[in-house]
Amino acid sequence: MFQANWPALLGVVGVSAVLFVSLIFTGETLKVTKPLLKAAVALFSQFGVSFDHPAFSQTLKTLQNGIWNDTESVRNAGVLGGALLYSLTSNSFDLSWNMKWREAPWYMISGLLMGFGAMLAGGGNIGALYSGIVNLSLSGWVVLFFGTMGSIATMTAFNGRVSTIHKANE
Repeated sequence: MFQANWPALLGVVGVSAVLFVSLIFTGETLKVTKPLLKAAVALFSQFGVSFDHPAFSQTLKTLQNGIWNDTESVRNAGVLGGALLYSLTSNSFDLSWNMKWREAPWYMISGLLMGFGAMLAGGGNIGALYSGIVNLSLSGWVVLFFGTMGSIATMTAFNGRVSTIHKANE
């Protein structure tokens, strides 16, 4: 089961079915970026960081009830677990490290810029970028700007040597 290559279409249909069932039972669409704030607040609270600002009041209320009682956080954990399960079953899971250590800060900076833009815009790629631009929302253009800046910074740092296309097993 974990050695056979599963078709990507099966993964797409499976994820779509799970999201459809989730929408029926919870009445909410998939949110990935905003629920990550809850996980980050829970993690940093363990290290003594205080979140007294009123902007965190709803997040703190959710965490008082338990992060595993929050449907958005459970769904995020399911997305991560499902991605891991898919990579195991599609025979594409690879722990090799092809990145040079001096490149790691550039990846972190570009990721932070894209995450910053997503949080400013109130969502991630689907909710803020694609939906935002289609609806002519300023927030979508903010995500596009910061995502583009992160991509340009990364491509500039690597002189265009970055490839995100997975090499097929030969």
